Amino acid sequence: MANITKRNGTYRIRISCGYDSEGKQRIATKTWIPPAGMSEKRIEKEVQRVAILFEEECRGGVITTAIKLDEFIDRWFTECANLKMKASTLRNCKWLAERVRIELGHMRLDKIATRDIQRFVEMLTSADRQNRKSETDKKLAPKTVKEYISFVSTIYDYAVKMQYVSKNPCRGVTLPRMDTKKREIFTFSQTQKLLEILGREFKEQKQFVVFIILAVYTGMRRGELLGLQWNDLDLHSGLISIQRAAYFESSGRGAYIDTPKTECSLRTLKISGYALRLLTEYYGWQKAYAASIGSKWNDNGWVFTNWCGDLMYTNGPERYFKKLCETNGLPKVTIHSLRHLNASLLIHAGLDIKTVQAWLGHSSATTTLNIYAHEFQAVQALASAAITDKLEVSLVG
Repeated sequence: MANITKRNGTYRIRISCGYDSEGKQRIATKTWIPPAGMSEKRIEKEVQRVAILFEEECRGGVITTAIKLDEFIDRWFTECANLKMKASTLRNCKWLAERVRIELGHMRLDKIATRDIQRFVEMLTSADRQNRKSETDKKLAPKTVKEYISFVSTIYDYAVKMQYVSKNPCRGVTLPRMDTKKREIFTFSQTQKLLEILGREFKEQKQFVVFIILAVYTGMRRGELLGLQWNDLDLHSGLISIQRAAYFESSGRGAYIDTPKTECSLRTLKISGYALRLLTEYYGWQKAYAASIGSKWNDNGWVFTNWCGDLMYTNGPERYFKKLCETNGLPKVTIHSLRHLNASLLIHAGLDIKTVQAWLGHSSATTTLNIYAHEFQAVQALASAAITDKLEVSLVG
């Protein structure tokens, strides 16, 4: 039974929600303010109706509490994020949380509405934002704004699951339109030129050349390549088993090993004969080099290493690739663009979306389609043109 108390024109509604594990009574409260101009008789009926709805809401498991969003974010990190997320993802969430705490953290979790989240979006996209921390704190890109709202939405999804609130206020928010930039990848002729250059570079730069070749032929992520160990490779059959990835944290942890990006990233790939020959020759060279420096070599089994056998610095291959492109007049692209190149080659070779998804280690075919929609559309357009040409030939004779 609800307890209703009138206080200075407002009504406090208290509902008993049973007892906790320590025997203390759990009380849910709600403050209701009658609209201006409502008669006393109407107020009496309306407050009873609000009390009944509130009691039903509590019985349904959603218990209104006075917890602030700032406090609940701490709870989410402790109860959920710290237990499930990778270090890199967790670090990004903590960075996003700083701005969210400033703008929304002072508000009660159950009082934040969709309009509040929309105002947050408008603030982030404004070129003249209030409470700017520095001159670099300017209008944010649509992608960054989306990351902020996704973070808040994740917090509220957990709040709904834990029955702190009944719905996620981020669901109805309108986000700024994403800029669609053309993905920069090598053309077929540029790829051939790259392979020719790498062939000449192999004698002096075996490690970096093999790294780039595997990126082109497998589409593996940079961290997955750096995390390879020799026991992940079968040099007889040409199979590579992706079991881990290397990451780097600038805040003191340095290079470290973790699982790949998604569960689907744990996969086995077959490499070409050319890549396998280079990899096998590189394996022999590494063994000879390790023997030449004797006890200085740390035999940790890494495929790509620093001078003494430890994990290679994550930016090493990127620096080499950038210099290689600049020296030889190739477009300035990143190593990650070679993953896009590999995907494009697979799609234009006629592989279906599920096969491409499994090869790249995406969590779902939807992810693959969203990233490479243009490539699939181009292949479909070429297929449609071929059908049209055949039809015209058959009709015209």
